Amino acid sequence: MTGVISHETQLSLEQRLVSYLSTRLPEAKDISVSELTQATAGFSYETYLFQASWHQGGMTRSQGYAVRIQPLWGPVPPYDVEPQFRILQVLYRTEVPVPRVFWLEKDPSILGAPFFVMEKVEGETPLPWKSAHTSYNDPAQRELMAHQVVRVLSALHTIDWKALGIDFFKPPASATEYATREIKRWETVQKENEYLAEPILAEAYGWLKANIPIAPCTTIVHGDFRLGNFIWRDNRIAAFLDWEMAALGDPLSDVGWMCVKVFQGHTGKVSGLLSREEFLSSYEKLTGLHPKPESVLWWEVFGYAKLVAVFSAGLRAYVDGRRDDARLANFEFDILSHLNLLAQTLGF
Repeated sequence: MTGVISHETQLSLEQRLVSYLSTRLPEAKDISVSELTQATAGFSYETYLFQASWHQGGMTRSQGYAVRIQPLWGPVPPYDVEPQFRILQVLYRTEVPVPRVFWLEKDPSILGAPFFVMEKVEGETPLPWKSAHTSYNDPAQRELMAHQVVRVLSALHTIDWKALGIDFFKPPASATEYATREIKRWETVQKENEYLAEPILAEAYGWLKANIPIAPCTTIVHGDFRLGNFIWRDNRIAAFLDWEMAALGDPLSDVGWMCVKVFQGHTGKVSGLLSREEFLSSYEKLTGLHPKPESVLWWEVFGYAKLVAVFSAGLRAYVDGRRDDARLANFEFDILSHLNLLAQTLGF
């Protein structure tokens, strides 16, 4: 999905992008930027899509680009654009489909904040609540998506990350450290952004701390692996997006996140695609990892607590005037919905 950019903003951004590309493509002549739009699917990073054309070596060249600009405030603090750029850079050499990245820019004076540039991947972002004319609403396409999603997740979790030389993520020192670290991070975000104390949430964090699971191993984890975060083209996942919460950690964190009911819509299926039994069985066959039910449940419960923190941070950023995305104003309803699902899952 793309949004409308004001004429003044578009002209200014086009000029700045042309100027920036001239520093990155020193042999290019007559660089022009067209078809500039802002992607509106996400709530965090500002993402702009555009087509660049130029002359080089007697030929006309063209490339579709996407720019991801690091926000100052938003639902997923703290922000740092560099790890996202670097994990995409590494994963592009693997079986996991991701966009090709070109440049990382830490100088905030160019576009107002640090950013990175990656290829614009053509295709569709499937969502169950879009119009009927989507791939998701075609049963045959949806079945293909289900198999592809499990295959990509399994490929991610079986990558030999040590062989890839990943040194920008801190690996957990123990089988429980990643879960402990995640609790600390999102409980802190929640406390810094909540308007009223939530007794249900306090009970949930108590339960989480008392039942921390033992990770079967350490893998690359996405952090937001689900329907809606990939581009679908030609009956396959062309690229998985939104790696801002990627880390080295417990692979079952992604599995539990996929099982969160929020992402089921009204389908009763994992990420709106396949039954919980099918998902866990296929994942086990492809990875050799056994997703213990109690561990998956723990990460599912954690998922609700994390979502409450994410939506609280987004709502706070809007109410305090630090973000002007009006969609963030609706997060109050989502917070109540997540708290209700959290209470149901734990039997409160």
